[in-house]
Amino acid sequence: MRRSASVPAVLVTLSLVVAACSAAGTAETAAPSAAPPAVESAAPSAAPTEAQAEIGQVLSHLELLSFRQRRAIQMRYIGGMGFEEVGHRLGVTRQRAKQLCNEGIRSLRQIFCVGDN
Repeated sequence: MRRSASVPAVLVTLSLVVAACSAAGTAETAAPSAAPPAVESAAPSAAPTEAQAEIGQVLSHLELLSFRQRRAIQMRYIGGMGFEEVGHRLGVTRQRAKQLCNEGIRSLRQIFCVGDN
């Protein structure tokens, strides 16, 4: 599936979570811990696609996360920061920053999986 270069990598990652959740019907517990995936570039289409709808859902559901989970995900995947830098900016350890990201993504998976049932 091709995506616009203007789409942040976290939204691509989380929209894939939605798709995987829909396909599997269950929530996974492991979150991506590697560098954010590369976003493929494509000419933006005039009509909203299914992927754009999923991205919109992810954005609206980010507001359901705790402030620290949301900020950690934003800094890590949208800002491209490492866990060390995220932790420094949030005033927590690198490991806690990773946990915040993982907890937030786990919560999003549960939200989307419950919504599918």
